[in-house]
Amino acid sequence: FRLVFTGAGGQRDSIAMKIKDLKLTNTLLLPYTPQATFNDALNGCDGLLVTIANGIDGISFPSKLYTCLSVGKPIIAFSSPTSELRSKVESNGVGKWIELGDAEGFASCVRKLIADPAGTKAMGAKAREVLETEYSIAVAGKKYFDVLKLGDKGI
Repeated sequence: FRLVFTGAGGQRDSIAMKIKDLKLTNTLLLPYTPQATFNDALNGCDGLLVTIANGIDGISFPSKLYTCLSVGKPIIAFSSPTSELRSKVESNGVGKWIELGDAEGFASCVRKLIADPAGTKAMGAKAREVLETEYSIAVAGKKYFDVLKLGDKGI
């Protein structure tokens, strides 16, 4: 088992320090992945993390969820209990939700995913299905069109 983080987000330095302090030999922190190899990097994963900070529910949503759904991998979502991210992941059966800061919950989740390869694969397949049926360009375009039609009616 290897845990790999990629990116250059605001928590990168604190994650690097925690990996070093805890001597986590099975954890890698890699730099930002270039667009040319991004899809390959995602497809090389068994599961994908999507996070959103506390206090921004209703203000922001992690658009990376859609990219993660596209590669058909289960999602491990970190957020507050009331986040839209949690709702989308749990209601669609595309992964597992963990409250921000719950390290033991994360470890337990990873152990369960490893122990249930068939269930993990099914969540990944469901992720791709949800992307295609709920978030495709055709579906999203129709939703935008419907909103614009409402605007024409003065609603």
